[in-house]
Amino acid sequence: MPKLPEALGTPQDVGAVAPDPSRIIPHYEAGQVGAAMQGFARDLGASANQVQDVQDRLSRAAAEQDFISKKLDIDQQFAGDTDYATAPQRYRQALLQTLNDTSQGILGPVQRADFQQQMSRFTEVGVDSILRQSVAKARDAGRANVTQAAGATVSDALRTPDEANLNPIFNALNDRIQASMEAGYLSPEEAVALRKSTAQSYVSQRGWRLADADPQQAVDTLRPSALGDDGQPSFAKVGDWRDLIDPGERTSILGRAQQNLEAEQRAADIEALRQQRQQQKAEADAGNAIASRYVDQLAVDPTSVDVGALARERFPDSQQDTRQALLGAAQTAIAQAGDKTAAGYGLGFWQAFNRVTAADGAPNKITDPAELLKLAGPEGGGALTMQGVHQLQRFLDANKTVEDRAQSAMEQNFLRQAHAAITGTEAPADPASEARFQNFLGAYFPALQDSLASGKSAMQLLSAASSDYLGKLIPAFAPPPTPRPDTAAAAATSDRRDKDIETPPDNRSFWERLGDRWGAAARSWNEDRQAQLQNVDPVLTRQLAPRLGSLGEDDAGVIIVPDSRGILDKTIRFDPTKHVILGNDIYERVPEAEESPRLSGARAFLGGLGPGPLAASTLAGGIEAAGAGARAAEVAGAEAQGTRAAEAASAGARVAETAGAAPTEIEVLSQRAQQIHNILDPIPRKLRTTAALSTDGPTIVGGGAVKDLESAQEAALQPGEISAKLPGARAEVTVLTEALKSGLRPRLLATTRDICPDCRRYIESLGGRLTSETTAIFPSPEK
Repeated sequence: MPKLPEALGTPQDVGAVAPDPSRIIPHYEAGQVGAAMQGFARDLGASANQVQDVQDRLSRAAAEQDFISKKLDIDQQFAGDTDYATAPQRYRQALLQTLNDTSQGILGPVQRADFQQQMSRFTEVGVDSILRQSVAKARDAGRANVTQAAGATVSDALRTPDEANLNPIFNALNDRIQASMEAGYLSPEEAVALRKSTAQSYVSQRGWRLADADPQQAVDTLRPSALGDDGQPSFAKVGDWRDLIDPGERTSILGRAQQNLEAEQRAADIEALRQQRQQQKAEADAGNAIASRYVDQLAVDPTSVDVGALARERFPDSQQDTRQALLGAAQTAIAQAGDKTAAGYGLGFWQAFNRVTAADGAPNKITDPAELLKLAGPEGGGALTMQGVHQLQRFLDANKTVEDRAQSAMEQNFLRQAHAAITGTEAPADPASEARFQNFLGAYFPALQDSLASGKSAMQLLSAASSDYLGKLIPAFAPPPTPRPDTAAAAATSDRRDKDIETPPDNRSFWERLGDRWGAAARSWNEDRQAQLQNVDPVLTRQLAPRLGSLGEDDAGVIIVPDSRGILDKTIRFDPTKHVILGNDIYERVPEAEESPRLSGARAFLGGLGPGPLAASTLAGGIEAAGAGARAAEVAGAEAQGTRAAEAASAGARVAETAGAAPTEIEVLSQRAQQIHNILDPIPRKLRTTAALSTDGPTIVGGGAVKDLESAQEAALQPGEISAKLPGARAEVTVLTEALKSGLRPRLLATTRDICPDCRRYIESLGGRLTSETTAIFPSPEK
């Protein structure tokens, strides 16, 4: 029969299996193996319980974390909730719902119950916190609301026009404060303080507003009733809002009201004066407009004027003086119509001209056209004709624009020069001289009017360097030369037909006259040769360039020696880039003289090749030869020998053959303008402009547009530089106007800022042209 394996032992060792009535499932004694199997089952059950317990604890931890995270979201949500009354209840419901949702993931009943119990306590703490926050927020909101209401109450009280509305306005606020106190929003002390501060705010604002809106009423309402022994103001109780103002603040409000009252009174005085001046100007303009129409007609044909219509003209009441003066001038003009002795501009024209163009503030300056009309009427004895009035009226009207002022200044200077040339003086002259000047004016004024109408500029007409210069009329009206006594005597005793010729006889010999001619020819040829080698026009150089002095030499080379005809006050070194030799004379090198009509083509070609600097090593010999040539030319003229004159001319032509390109004068002028400009402080340096204008005289420096040159800038000006002033004008206009007033011809202009379009048009109207954004040149009109 089969046997058990020996390793298991005998049946006795294993154990016999016998039925057990106490068990539902039959139990058999299995011996050691059975006991081992039973122990394994027990351990397996215990392990399963332990695994479930660990899983429940993990689920609970996850639920706790999830609950806390959602609670924070709910806390953030309710932080801005303004429904303070229901917030705690809604917060509790939200947390309980979250607690129920998060506990569903815990399967073990024990862990779930413990989780819910512990989180419930956490929930109650949160609800309590929300409740306290809601109460505090409700209290703060209520306090803010009533405080805001107090501010609105003050605003309503200040803007109500009816004092009867004040009690209802403030009573409504008191009721609101009382309700807020009962609701716990305000403590009793806070309620009292709010009522008091509201009243103080109202009376204070009312006082300051009254001081600004109606200073006179504020002064009458808030003035002190008396002064105390210590000099301080005392305010009696009057039973209204004023009693609530702090005495110190009331004094300050009263001071403000007095200041405002004084300012209003001053402004009223100024406004009255402005209106008065405006009315006077309007009436003066109206009167002058009427007078101007009749002056124009009377100047052309007095007999064509309807005197009846003139008498019916409605002049403003303040212009009756102008009306009477116009009637008198018309009466005189009509009476003198056809009288050749009364033609012209009037024997008193020059005196009237000087009064019209006198400096501002001069005691006898004429500023009212009525004064001119009086001079043309019976009151003035016919000192002016209507033509004279018409022309002088132009100078009265010349201040309307900058261009008019500039032209007027130029014309004034021109007429003074013309008067001096024709009469011998700028002051009123004898009748015969004034008559010649009247004849000149008869030619000048029509020529000026026609030329301006044709498009020519005042610069072209009144500049001596221009081909259109009206000064060419002057010699025809200048006095005849006075004959020499010996010539007059000879003419008186001679029966020659040319006895009136005033040229003195030339008693020199033929050879002397020939020598002078040879000498003059040699000097002229020598100067032409010098000018050609130095790339300048000799005629323009002598006309436009300042003469410095005479040619000289010392051990170091060529020098310029001062003399009575030059502008130097001490010996200086000759510089070929800055100076020009003509004969024995030294002139300043100027750009306008460097382009002569004869050499313009050659100079343009050579300029394209690029001229080099004049070498100092070759200069000395050439300059020495030039000086020798000039001196030889003089000797040639004295000795009257053609051969020696030619030799002298040839020697004078030996100037250095390499002519250098001088640093442009306009660059030097620009640097000088910038130097003077840099004296300003940084801020005005950025906002202002400094202009420098070289002329045929001194260099003119000016500033603009807001202010002229500062005193520090004027102190930095060097000899040969002058300042110009024209308040409110741009720097370019300032220096150009000064040049025109002084009779100086503009040459070069340099500015520290770009030239604006208006100034560019002004420069071009004077014959200038821009060479860059900051520089301009005024070429000679003959070029």
